[in-house]
Amino acid sequence: MPDSPQFSGDYIVGWKLRVICRIDEFAGVTIVRDLSANPIIPPQVMRGVTSIRSQGTYTQVSQSSSSPAGYAVGFSGVPTSPGGPQGVDSSGDGLTFTIGGVIPKSFKLSLNGFKEPDTMSCEIRYVDLPFDPMVFRSVGVELYVGCMTQDDYTNGMSGGTRDTTTGGIAGVEPLNTIPDSFTGPNGELRSNLRFQGFVDDWEVDFTDENLAVVRFECSDNTRLLMDQPIAPGNGLSLTMPVDQAVAQLLSQYPQFAGLTVQYRPAGTTIPTFTTAFATCATLTDRLTPTQGGAQQSLSVWDYLVEACNALGHNIRVENTTIVIQRIRAALGKNFPPRDGDPFTGRTWGGSQHLLRTFIWGRNCKAVTKKRKYARTCMNVEVRSYDPLGKVTRVARYPVGLTNAKGTTGQNSGPNASTNRLVHALPGDGRQETKYTVYPVAGVTDQTTLNNIAQAYYEGINRSELGVTIHTRDLASYGGDSTDPDVLDIFAGDHIEYLTERFGNSTPDEDIFPSTDLAVLEDTLLQAALAHEYLTDTAGFDPAFVTAYCAAYASIGFQTTFVVKKFEISGSIEDEGGIDINIEAVNMVEARVDLPGMGDQSDAALGAGGTAPPQGQNQPVGP
Repeated sequence: MPDSPQFSGDYIVGWKLRVICRIDEFAGVTIVRDLSANPIIPPQVMRGVTSIRSQGTYTQVSQSSSSPAGYAVGFSGVPTSPGGPQGVDSSGDGLTFTIGGVIPKSFKLSLNGFKEPDTMSCEIRYVDLPFDPMVFRSVGVELYVGCMTQDDYTNGMSGGTRDTTTGGIAGVEPLNTIPDSFTGPNGELRSNLRFQGFVDDWEVDFTDENLAVVRFECSDNTRLLMDQPIAPGNGLSLTMPVDQAVAQLLSQYPQFAGLTVQYRPAGTTIPTFTTAFATCATLTDRLTPTQGGAQQSLSVWDYLVEACNALGHNIRVENTTIVIQRIRAALGKNFPPRDGDPFTGRTWGGSQHLLRTFIWGRNCKAVTKKRKYARTCMNVEVRSYDPLGKVTRVARYPVGLTNAKGTTGQNSGPNASTNRLVHALPGDGRQETKYTVYPVAGVTDQTTLNNIAQAYYEGINRSELGVTIHTRDLASYGGDSTDPDVLDIFAGDHIEYLTERFGNSTPDEDIFPSTDLAVLEDTLLQAALAHEYLTDTAGFDPAFVTAYCAAYASIGFQTTFVVKKFEISGSIEDEGGIDINIEAVNMVEARVDLPGMGDQSDAALGAGGTAPPQGQNQPVGP
């Protein structure tokens, strides 16, 4: 088995897998199952709950160290493990087993944002997992990644062990293997669990040149909901709060036992579908007929995404938690941090920083900044026909400064259009106010329609500005190996990106004799110096330099970004250790909010506090 600990800068890092295997029944199915007492009935033929299947259950749970607030999905007769679908150690038929302490040669974990399942791929030496995938019906997997102390590393290399439990069986593991959990700097219990999901592809590669290897391609628990067609007659309750309605639907399917449904942020009013939809509207659970005349069922996941989008909400899976939340509340600048995030801020440079900070020149190995011009700068219009009022309701975003739109979508007031985005090409007379129109069905509540328009707008334009950070530091600026908070990042978290103003980074000394970012920035902010360098020395057009410097002085450099995608990769080869890539995008509302224009319903959604200040990059102390 390859060495678990790797040196990554100042960190001693490691990773391991926990593999949960379900062996295929083959011809022995009648022996290991009592079919008269436990009939095998495909869940997709269920119409609600029948007499031959146990009643589905869901229970309300409060916030705790091991589970979020919300509704826990269970199923009578199926033990609910605190670890969710991957928390099982055995089964009554004797076909479920757990393999612990598997150390991959390499791995890559991708947290892919709100629209795609998280994925994990890894490569394992065949001698460490010498099994034929044809034997297994399904395989669950958990990935643990973290740091270890110097004492654990030294004692582990000397043969020291710690007690552990795998598959319900007590055992030991070397101290220089990453533990399942650790104690944080404030005495709190923290987990090294980074991924829970299922193996999509198990590949064994035999080659002449190298040792045989096993490759896993895995996806998170979203796969459970994507693989299950929704049963005819199943649907969401229109009168229950949306989180309870989703839990009730999921309780109809035994494979969802162990999942928790949570509405965020805590303490806000949870909507129902009744307030948004007409009494005669229904949520579809079927796709349109195909050309062949057959009908294709929606999966449970497709149905939930469609229903929550119609309510102006996002639904996503975080390990074993199904999160329902308005995009504004997930990404907005004035909202509280993500529930369950152990990061509480750091104090450095004489001030407190509430966001994880990454500084080019300090804890970043490489940084790429970009602005996306294509398919951005779009205004949004959402239309929904109201069958009761016999009128088409319209909502647009951005809205006017004086009042929001009525049922026909008209703005009033002298400043109604001053805050819409204008698409401008070089030249005269080539400006256009572009709108993207989205139809939605059955929404009769104007406030809900306004929120949907705002969610679409921010989703389209959020990727206009982007920054990609590559680092090997497992702690944000000001931290160390006792608090590897970077590993706790999820898509949607806010980060702070700054630029170190010291050091030589401008190569052309003929144009900029004092070659550092501070001098370059200060030069561009002073018109006379800028003309001296850019016009007299570099030969740029004086009118262009004047216009550029005026715009440059008004930018207000953005420092707060939202994590769009987060990747952790580790390898025992080459340089070894862990590499982290963070793809972050801009805070759209910070670029369009104007004085006197409030965000829609932010207070009711749990907003509070102030955003980190937006301004030019500030020098940081040593």
